Amino acid sequence: MREAVRELDRPDREAVREYASERGVPPDAVDDLLDRLHERGELVDDGGLRLL
Repeated sequence: MREAVRELDRPDREAVREYASERGVPPDAVDDLLDRLHERGELVDDGGLRLL
């Protein structure tokens, strides 16, 4: 998920889901991983996603 957030121009959850889906990652796993990154303070989700 970190790669998707870094690589995409304007990452949001939907764009990251699409990016990951193209690489064989199920949408549920994407949401779980993004939530974990957010909970650990490694990701900000304020309408767009960015890594800290």
